[in-house]
Amino acid sequence: MAGPVSWSVGGLDAPPSTASIRVSPRPRENEEQMRIGVITNLKAGRGARDNERVLELLASHPDITSVVTDRSTNIRDVVTELAAKEIELLVVNGGDGTLQRTLTEVLEDPQFERIPTIAPLRSGRTNSSARDLGIHKSPVLAMDRIIDLSKRNAVGANCVRRDVLRVTLDADGAGRDVHCGMFCGFGVIDRAIRRTHDRFPEGRAQGAFGGAMMAAGLLSSLAFGRTDPMLEPDAMRLRFDDEPATEGDYQLVISSTLERAFLNLKPFWGSGPGAVRITTIEAGAPKIARSIVRIVRGLPPSSNGEVPGYASRNVDRVEIDADCGLTIDGELYPPRAGRKVLLQAVPNVSFMRG
Repeated sequence: MAGPVSWSVGGLDAPPSTASIRVSPRPRENEEQMRIGVITNLKAGRGARDNERVLELLASHPDITSVVTDRSTNIRDVVTELAAKEIELLVVNGGDGTLQRTLTEVLEDPQFERIPTIAPLRSGRTNSSARDLGIHKSPVLAMDRIIDLSKRNAVGANCVRRDVLRVTLDADGAGRDVHCGMFCGFGVIDRAIRRTHDRFPEGRAQGAFGGAMMAAGLLSSLAFGRTDPMLEPDAMRLRFDDEPATEGDYQLVISSTLERAFLNLKPFWGSGPGAVRITTIEAGAPKIARSIVRIVRGLPPSSNGEVPGYASRNVDRVEIDADCGLTIDGELYPPRAGRKVLLQAVPNVSFMRG
């Protein structure tokens, strides 16, 4: 025979009434709420009001460790502080650049005994990674949802596993410089971001709006063959996995582990098991206007098969020799002669949807 049923209302044992009763499941014995840490970058670019609202929300939750910085260059110190508190869920209240610096410190410097789950908020000028992960556009609403899910022990059910791009600059030199992020673009991408920063006011205009305007102009110029110094091809040497290296002049070289990149574009159509997605367009590639319309939708440049000059691959490793500038999640690295870049992936990093 079944044993007695225990009912609890407000912590007091009481029998059920005939009215409708909503019963929340009790936490499992000895189960503790996830330890949450939040990094807020006040210079991320979204706006002071959004940061104020997030910080006001965090002030009402003293159990959450909140660290505020006014620059992204001291993320290492911030991460060290949070690692000492054994944070399990790390919320990044910033943009793509803040997330990139945080991922680099968390994945490359083994301060955490276990890599925490990462939850990026959309608080920067550009938020391509957070958008691709399905984070709510309002930072405060996303933060509130994260807190609610943690209290209900429902974080795990709202996490996704994603590979992270690992970019090593000067890969064969003594001064190895490693960065972990979601997107890397060479040549024209770097120059386009710099021009956006020059032509649009600091803040949100330099983000999605300025980027959209700049991308539209560049794609139009490329499609119709208009002259623009920014679109000058860059000489590069590329090697995919263990294949022989190839040299050429490239109009576009981009790589990512995102499903959709900046402006919700999906310029990758390659197949294969590799985690590193890379698309290249060589200088002088034919049918450029028609091909671009397909490429930005994640389709090959032609429905009739491969077109010379265009390639999209999923690989494990890419070696690139390039003197041109490059960008990693919006962070800019100026041109440098003799630069060697290695692209790999850090597999199965846990991200939370907010």
